[in-house]
This record gives sequence, C-alpha cells and structure tokens, in this order.
Amino acid sequence: MAESSCDAAVVAVTIEGSVHGISHQTQVSPHVIVDVAAVNGREVRDLDSEWVNSIKGKASHEPRKIKASFSSSFIHRIPPNLRHFDKKTYVPQIISIGPLHYAKRRCVLQAMEEHKWRYLQAILGRNGEDWLLQCLGKVKQLEEQARKCYSEEIDGLDSRSFVEMLVLDACFIIEFFCRFSGIISSDPGDPILNLVLCPTVITDLIMLENQIPFFILQELFNLMDISDSSLPEMARAVFKKSSSLRCMFTESRINYCDLQCHHLLHFLHLNCLLSFENEDPPSKHPGPIPCASELQEAGIKFKKGDASSFLQIKYREGNIEIPSLEISPMAEPMLLNLVSFEQCCPHIEPRITSYVLFMDQLVNSTRDVKLLSQKGIIIEDLGSSEDIAALFNKIGRDVWMDYEENYLNSVSERIRQRTKSYWPRLRATLMRDYFNNPWAFISFLAAVVLLVFTFFQTFFSTFPKFQLQK
Repeated sequence: MAESSCDAAVVAVTIEGSVHGISHQTQVSPHVIVDVAAVNGREVRDLDSEWVNSIKGKASHEPRKIKASFSSSFIHRIPPNLRHFDKKTYVPQIISIGPLHYAKRRCVLQAMEEHKWRYLQAILGRNGEDWLLQCLGKVKQLEEQARKCYSEEIDGLDSRSFVEMLVLDACFIIEFFCRFSGIISSDPGDPILNLVLCPTVITDLIMLENQIPFFILQELFNLMDISDSSLPEMARAVFKKSSSLRCMFTESRINYCDLQCHHLLHFLHLNCLLSFENEDPPSKHPGPIPCASELQEAGIKFKKGDASSFLQIKYREGNIEIPSLEISPMAEPMLLNLVSFEQCCPHIEPRITSYVLFMDQLVNSTRDVKLLSQKGIIIEDLGSSEDIAALFNKIGRDVWMDYEENYLNSVSERIRQRTKSYWPRLRATLMRDYFNNPWAFISFLAAVVLLVFTFFQTFFSTFPKFQLQK
C-alpha cells in the first residue's frame, strides 16, 4: 500500500490554528490523524461554567496577606526565612505599636495599654479637649494613606479603631520622647522610665513589625505646643542615650528638615547613612574573604577605626580599620531589624546588609571574636564569644542582595589581593612564631649565631688553607 511505503519512523502533520491561529508542526506515528480543534472543542464544551467563573473570580482578587504593591510599602511583617532567632528579636515584648500585633493588646501586652491612656490624659491636661478633636480629624484624613504604608491589609480594624489606635500610639511615643529627653517634667516614679522597662520599650520601638507611619507622629507633634525641639531631634536624643544605638549617630548636627522618614526604624537607618561617607568607587563583587584569624596569619593587621560611623570600614597598606561596635542585647534586634527592613524594601540602600555580610565573613569562630575584641573592634556585652559568633553567623543566613550594590566590594578586593602575596604571609609567620616575645627573639638570635659559628668551623676544617696564619 502507499501508506506502507512511507518511512516507518515518523511523519510530520501540520496542525493549523491550534493556538491563536499560528501554524504548528508536531511529529506523530503514521496512520494517525489528529483533529486538535475537534478535541479541544469537546473539552471546552464539557467544562463546568461555574467552575471557570470561580477561577476567574479568585484570580481577580487583590492579595491581602502580602499586597501586590508590596515593594511600595515600608512597614512589613518579617518573612519566615529571616526569622532565625527567638521571638524577642522581631516581636514586641512589652508594648504594641501599630496594627500588626494589635491582638496582643488584650492579653500579654495589656499592661502597657493602661499607661498609653495615662500618657494621653497627661497630654489632654496640657492641650485641652479641643486638641483631641483636631488630632482625630487630622488622622481621619490620613487614614487611607496610613493603611497603604503596611504590606498587608488591616482587616481586623474598622475605621474608628484604626484611627484611635494611631492617635493613642502616636501620643504615647511623643510623650515618652518628651519625658525621656527632659522637655517635659515627669513623675520620678514613672514606671515607663524605669531602668528595667525603658530599654525594653526602646527596643520595641525599633522593631519593623511594631511601627506606625512617621507622618502621623509628625502631624500630631505639630499640633502640640512644643517649641523647644523637633520630633527628629527628640528621637535622636532618646536613641543616642542608649550605648548600643549611639554608634548610629554622628556628633555633628544634622538638618532634619528635608529628611524623608517612613518610621522610627527608618529614622535609625537614615542616621547611619547620614554619618557615613563612602570613599571607594563602585566595583564588582570579588568573592569571599578569609576569616579574621586567617587574615592575621596572612599578614593583615586589624585596627580600631576612628570614623564616626560603624559602617566606615577601610583597608590601608595591610591594615583593616573597623570602628568599634558594642554587641549588646539591644544591638542584636537593632541589626536584625535593620537588615530585615533592607530586605523587605528594595528601594532602601543595603548598607547594613553589606556590613553584616562582611562581618559574617570575618567572624567564623570564637577565635575571630577574641581577636577583634582584643583590637577594640567588638565590645562584648552580649554574653560569651560563642554568642557573638553565632549572632554574625546566623544574621547573614538567607540574606539576599545584589552584590554589585555592596559598598565594601573594593575593600574586599584589596584584601583578597593581599592574601595572595607570599612575603606578607612569611613575615607574619616569622613574627608569630619567632618574634612574638623577647625570649623567642633571643632564642632565635642565639640559634642564628650558633648556626653561623658552626658553618665557619665546618668550612675551615674542610679547607684548612683558608685559616688565618699565625
């Protein structure tokens, strides 16, 4: 038959108009005629129209847990892949600010709610009840804008509850700043300013999940009769009194008038950048660098930097200069929340992430921590050296960034080039093994002198004609 004369392997069958009228060719076995249009037609007619409409409806729904406009929001719930530490790092322990932990106000964080109302009453006593009406009206106008600041829909709070929450939380923060900085006199027995509670309150105020928009704070502050200071200056005074946060602020005065701040954690982040000057041009990522102890063995020295910003890491002629950083219980949530903020907001410069990843490479073990502590670079106030090593090792886990944006690329490149040089490594080995103390140097010198005398003795014994004539 004619069909049998065809090649037994395959034949090409052209299927016209199967998808958007475009001609496709597929290979099928001989004697098989495929009517794709007919098959597709029967399958489409057999579909349940209610099922199809249900899928269309689900596809048209706007995401609520994580908004489609996620990148334009700046108050986020931290993703699970970044939660490598206990809940104290990311979850408020004593006070809830904003809607993300609102449910805890009725249980574990209920005690501080009473003090929020007490602070609001103190403000009303100074400003009058008309001031409260102005605040509620102003925040009501900004409600829609404030809701857009969060990366998820705030479904659990209606309009009144949401506005009330913003007013109450903003008033507490402003009153706390006023009392802490001494602008307003406070009761000496105020438990919020107690040495035990106050550090925990400040730590809770810098958590990413525990924020309200800064423009809400600023608007209510503008309605108060406080002319001695500005809100950013008060925040700076409060945070700078904490030893762990002091490294975030430069000694020079900063003009906060044009500062576009999203919330208090962003305020800390901006102060880091304002006190930091990057002297190195952008460069490509050179790859990883060895840990601190290995760099020391390669002849590279570590020095405590004198820059005003802890981000100002420099490399000069075999010396790595790193400003000191106090690793305390408050420093841990500060660094982790700043890194999470940069991870969740792509438009934020990843300077803290770059710093953390650099330190993660330097610190691999307790030996590295002790070396940096001896140089005054790390001030241990967290616990043991093991805890600090674990902090830097975990903080860089699952952290993603575009390495082309790493401001320490050029520093890392010069360090890597130095480690490839032979003579600095040999010199470091000699200094470590033979010249690390006076007795080792004397022993080495005596061995050299003995070796020289032995050489001459052997030489003159072998070649007596070279001996000096009497």
